[in-house]
Amino acid sequence: MCAAQTSATFEQWHDRGLKRNPSGVSLHIETRDNRAIYHTSETINLLMVFTSERENLYSAVATDPGSGDDVVLQRVGEEAHRLIFDHGIVCCSSSAPKDLGRKPVEVPSYFYFRLPEGQYSLFVETKRVLQGHPEGAYGKGPTVTSDILHLTVLPEEKPAVRH
Repeated sequence: MCAAQTSATFEQWHDRGLKRNPSGVSLHIETRDNRAIYHTSETINLLMVFTSERENLYSAVATDPGSGDDVVLQRVGEEAHRLIFDHGIVCCSSSAPKDLGRKPVEVPSYFYFRLPEGQYSLFVETKRVLQGHPEGAYGKGPTVTSDILHLTVLPEEKPAVRH
């Protein structure tokens, strides 16, 4: 994982990304355990949920880690950073992409992370969405930007001292 900075604000970065999404395609993100509050020692693992207003026009690669999934993260009061998760896999998908439609398609992300104490906003940008079912096109589709997820990371709770 590596981090990159930009001069754009978090909101500008997110708005630009949403404007590039294919028409009718939506990406919702949530944590796998449906929590918004963590402690600094806990691992945060995201789940991506894709939908499309048009049935079967687009598909999403659902099982390969690949590269092309990035998290844009902002700690309250700080600049936004792009976290690039590169698993070194640049070949092709070993599974058939799943057709997108109104029924949500859940795609577990293959990145997870821990954060220092603070309040955060984040969104995902991914190249998992393809038009149709082209072979070997993983990572070559349009960039799809998710909604924003807000997280709070608390310090570790200290065990009570018994006297």
